[in-house]
Amino acid sequence: MKRLILIAMLSVGAFAKAQTFDAGGNGPAVAWDGADRFNYLGKPVAHYGLGWYSEAMNIPPYMYMSGFSGIKLFTWGEARMIIDGNGKVGIGTLNPESKLHLQDGSVFIKTLRAGSNSEYPLISGTQAVNGTSGHAGIYLYEDGSGGFGQASGLAFKVSVNDASPATALLIKANGNIGIGTDTPREKFSVNGNIRAREIKVEATNWPDYVFEEDYKVGKLEELESYIKMNKHLPDMPAAKEIAANGLELGEMVRLQQQKIEELTLHLIDKDKALKKVELENTQLKAKQVEQDTVIKKMIERIDRIELKKP
Repeated sequence: MKRLILIAMLSVGAFAKAQTFDAGGNGPAVAWDGADRFNYLGKPVAHYGLGWYSEAMNIPPYMYMSGFSGIKLFTWGEARMIIDGNGKVGIGTLNPESKLHLQDGSVFIKTLRAGSNSEYPLISGTQAVNGTSGHAGIYLYEDGSGGFGQASGLAFKVSVNDASPATALLIKANGNIGIGTDTPREKFSVNGNIRAREIKVEATNWPDYVFEEDYKVGKLEELESYIKMNKHLPDMPAAKEIAANGLELGEMVRLQQQKIEELTLHLIDKDKALKKVELENTQLKAKQVEQDTVIKKMIERIDRIELKKP
C-alpha cells in the first residue's frame, strides 16, 4: 500500500513539473515543456500549452492556446478540426487548402430578426484599396412579403469609394432573381445591358402554319386599312403596351417570323401576278408586231397598185 502511495505522489510531481509553469505573473498555464517558450508582447508563452495572459493593464486576460506545428481538436477519438502551422483552419479535413477549408459539410448562420423592411448580414467584409474602402457582403433581405420572422430573399451587396453598399444581385423568396433591381417581376430581371455570344429562347407554336393551304394571309388592301387605323401590324403589340410591359423576346420573334412568312406569301403572289402581266405584255407585243407586218404588207400592195395606174 505504501508503495502505491509513493508511486502516485511521484507521478503527480512529475506531471506538474513537466506540464505546468508560471505564466509570467498573468495566471496559471499548462505546457508540455515550460522551458520551451516564445515571446509575445513581452511575455513568455509556451510553444505547446494553454495559458491566460493580460495584454495591458486593467484588461482581463486572454486565453492563449499554442501548438508549434498546429492545433487539433478531437471528439470521440477522432480529429475534427485543425489549425495548421501556416494558420489554415480545416473542419472535416486535416489538410486545409485555404484559410478556411470546410470538407463534407455545410454552414448554418442564424441571425436575429431586425424587423420588417430591413436587411441583416450573413457574411460581410470590407477591403481598403488606395486609401478608399469597398464593402461586400451577403444579406438576408426582408421586405415584409415573407411574413413575420421570414426572410424574403438573399441580397448580394457591394460598394466602392466608401459608399453605402448597393444591391448587385437579389434572390427573392419566390425564386425571382434581380440584377440592378430590388423588385424582379420575372424569374430573371436585369436593369441594364446584357452581352452574350448566343441566347437561346424556347418557343412554341412556331408559325409554319402560315404555309398551310388553308391559311388566310389576307389582302394588302385590308392590311393598309388596319395600319392606317392602328398604326401597327395586326397581332403585334402597340408601342404603349411595350413601354408598359416590356417586350417578350420569344413571342416577338415568333410574331416577326409570322409576318415575314406572310410577306413572303404576298411576294410570291405578286411575283405570279407580275409574271402574268409580263406574259400578257409579251403576247401583246407579238400581236402588235404581227399587225404591223400585215399593215406594212397592205401598204406595200397599195403602193404597187398605185404605181400600175396609167
